[in-house]
Amino acid sequence: MGRYDERNKGSNSTGEHQELPENSYAESCKGNLNGKDGKMDQGDDKGPGSEGKGPGSDGKGPGGIGQTALTIHLRVAALCLATFLLYAGYFLIIPVMTSLNGNIGFIASACLWLTFVPSSLFVSPMVVKVLEWKISILVAFISYLMFFSANFYPSWYTLVPAAAATGFTASFFWIGALSFLTIASRRMKDIKGVSFEHTLSRYQGLFFFSFYLSAVVGSLVNTLFLLSDQLLTDNPHSNMSNTSCDIETSPSEVSTWAYYGFVATATCTSIGAIIIVAIIPPMPGEASVCITVKGISCSSVFQETKLSVKTFLRMIVKPKVFLSLPMSVYAGLLPSFFFGIFSKYYVAECLGIGYVGMATMVWGL
Repeated sequence: MGRYDERNKGSNSTGEHQELPENSYAESCKGNLNGKDGKMDQGDDKGPGSEGKGPGSDGKGPGGIGQTALTIHLRVAALCLATFLLYAGYFLIIPVMTSLNGNIGFIASACLWLTFVPSSLFVSPMVVKVLEWKISILVAFISYLMFFSANFYPSWYTLVPAAAATGFTASFFWIGALSFLTIASRRMKDIKGVSFEHTLSRYQGLFFFSFYLSAVVGSLVNTLFLLSDQLLTDNPHSNMSNTSCDIETSPSEVSTWAYYGFVATATCTSIGAIIIVAIIPPMPGEASVCITVKGISCSSVFQETKLSVKTFLRMIVKPKVFLSLPMSVYAGLLPSFFFGIFSKYYVAECLGIGYVGMATMVWGL
């Protein structure tokens, strides 16, 4: 009876501490946490062998579930595919939103970028820490789906709130995705012994390639819808024969089939992206959501937010970071000008709305 009690306490007959297996997350969620400090052992910082880095331990060796290099590559590829699908729909809508919806589209675009800044600084680090990368990305993708769907009936009560919510949760995706790539790179280092920095740079290159490729493909599909409508219906707003640009403040006009066609396409691509992220299994060794959420309080949220602000202030006073601030401002202002003012007043009004997609395609290239 005494030995049974000692085993339940995580100790052997000599009183030495015994570690729980790394893959016992179901038991960990129920409160079977090992160690004196109540933290779950993940074996990431231990030596080889039974603590999580030896071949065949914790499923990392041959025959292990989800631990081979191929499965990690497939998970990264799935995330890149989901990113491509989501932002292909985004670049279908955002370049012409100001041209088609007038002031509503312009204010919606402004709200999208305005809510992105405070969320990135104060909210996203805590959210990704609590919900982990997968749930955080799903929350962001669902917000994008709401934003795309709001374009079926654009108004002050639908499009603007949806755009503000999308901007607020968009940082969840970026921080969650980069966290996932970091985890995948560390797993590759554990399995194959490859350089963590080299693997991370390769994964990030593939990820951002899929993002900018989505701008090219989304803009191309946008052009196919709107330019064909402009040519087939002889749209009077094409201005193709104008030698000067007659600036109009009223929204451009397109056929119903063309407008609802590319909005429906964007909605379908976002649904596909949500499905792909939902079926990506978590990386083995990640802490379960139930353990992460346990113990969260207002004080811990305040401490995390305070830490984020302190980190930001410490970084911004460094000379290299401070000198790079104009580049950050430029990187934020360029999409706003390009997709808002330039696409409407320089492209749509001078050449026709069907050529907006061609202009944004250059931005993706």
